[in-house]
Amino acid sequence: MIDLSQIPRFTGHALERDGHTCRIQGPRCQGRATEVDHIQPGDNHDPNNLQAVCTPCHATKTGKENAARLNASRPRRRREPEPHPGILRPDEMQSRRSQGVAGDPL
Repeated sequence: MIDLSQIPRFTGHALERDGHTCRIQGPRCQGRATEVDHIQPGDNHDPNNLQAVCTPCHATKTGKENAARLNASRPRRRREPEPHPGILRPDEMQSRRSQGVAGDPL
């Protein structure tokens, strides 16, 4: 377990180690890193799990991670597909024909 008081030291180390250059290099990247991001989301503050990033890249990555986390936690509620009310099943068609109902339902 890492002492949380050491986080600023790790943050500065990650920025220096990465030369203050954004490691994500996304489409809105500013190039100069001013923030530190967890490579693997969570509370692992190990220096090997930290990377230097610019603000736009950090915001984009965090937003995607949060959206994925929310979508994963939502229950999937899907209804079973219902047959169209105007379409007869094959057994219903046979029944109608045997009863002498005129016309093809399709």
